[in-house]
Amino acid sequence: ARELIAFLMTYKGAAVSKTTVCEALWEETPIEYSKDCLYKLMRRIKEMPIPFHIESSRGMIKLNTDNIESDLFLFEKLAGERQNVDEMERLVDMYSGSLFEEESYGWINMKAASYDKKYMDIVCSLEEYYRKMDRTVKMDFYRRLMFEYS
Repeated sequence: ARELIAFLMTYKGAAVSKTTVCEALWEETPIEYSKDCLYKLMRRIKEMPIPFHIESSRGMIKLNTDNIESDLFLFEKLAGERQNVDEMERLVDMYSGSLFEEESYGWINMKAASYDKKYMDIVCSLEEYYRKMDRTVKMDFYRRLMFEYS
């Protein structure tokens, strides 16, 4: 259940095909069996006392994110804005290194790479900003982050 919710969170409330979900979560399993697993899992999640609501229709599935606060969503929001240096620095501070790092989901590497790229883009932007402002200490800090992370 945690893996399904985590997978759907990476789609930020957008619908994804059930086939895509099944192929990601049950890689080695034939699709007819994995879809059966998905339907059973969705029934179990509906019975659980959790604040996550999964919506399903016409071969698509999505996580209703209306009442969910998440670092993942905040990261996306801040990474998309990039106009405010304070917000960009906040994003760098909140980034812990890897998407769902405590889990070893097979599908996570592709998703994690896109978040790593967004993080590095922000770090590079901050390094460039402070270089132009001639703020050496800050520039050096972000330059070190660039080299440590690459």
